[in-house]
Amino acid sequence: MIAKNLCQLSEKIAASAQKSRQDNISPSQTTSNLFKFIDNKKHSNFEKESLSRIIFVSVTEAYKYPIYEDVSMQQKAISFFSEDAYTSCINALNAELIKQKY
Repeated sequence: MIAKNLCQLSEKIAASAQKSRQDNISPSQTTSNLFKFIDNKKHSNFEKESLSRIIFVSVTEAYKYPIYEDVSMQQKAISFFSEDAYTSCINALNAELIKQKY
C-alpha cells in the first residue's frame, strides 16, 4: 500500500526536519541527512520522486518555526508538525481519489 507508506514516511520526514530545526541544524544539513535516509531504502521511482518533494517542503516549512528553548515546547512543535504532515498527506490522497472517482 504505497499511499499509506508514503504518508507514514512523510510524517517521519517532517518529525526529523522539525527536530533538526529545534536542534539548530542548518537547513542544508537537514536536507542532506533526509536524502541519505530515503536513499538507504528501496523505493520505487514514484516514491523517491514523491519523497524528494516531501523533503523540500518539510525542510522549508520546518525552518519557518522558531527555535524553542523549552524542551516541552520543542517536543510539541515536533509532534504538531509531523502530525500535520501526516494528515495533510492523507487529505491530499483522499482529494485525489475523489477527483478520480468523479
